[in-house]
Amino acid sequence: MNWRSLTVFLNCETQWRIIAAGMTGVLIFLGIDYASARPLLERRRGRLDCAVFDDLRVMERAALPILNAARGDA
Repeated sequence: MNWRSLTVFLNCETQWRIIAAGMTGVLIFLGIDYASARPLLERRRGRLDCAVFDDLRVMERAALPILNAARGDA
């Protein structure tokens, strides 16, 4: 299960919601776009894999402070 969860997380690399902060252009990562990630979560079983989705959310929460560290207030 962990390998599948990691694979889904890595495959979501282009599915992050990002905004640019004001005139500085600093990027702020908001989180993964779940609607775009859904096909990855349904790929194997044809339905949402809730356990993998839960793992994805844990990894997302862990990644956000790291991705936003350049702002200095993560």
